[in-house]
Amino acid sequence: MDLREAAKKGELKRLDRATLKARLADSKARVVSIRLPENDIELARQQAAQKGLPYQTYIKSLLHQALRQSK
Repeated sequence: MDLREAAKKGELKRLDRATLKARLADSKARVVSIRLPENDIELARQQAAQKGLPYQTYIKSLLHQALRQSK
């Protein structure tokens, strides 16, 4: 839905190959897999949708915040 609305408003930006490669090279993120209860994933999806975020990004931000608070 959000993608369609952004397209209608002319707010979409297209990344060229060089920009995408540069962003990926600068990223120090590491891909990991974790198992989460289905109920937690569904709750994260609902909360992320309310904030207009992809659920994986939302989960990552929650984890980041929790780790920073535990320092």
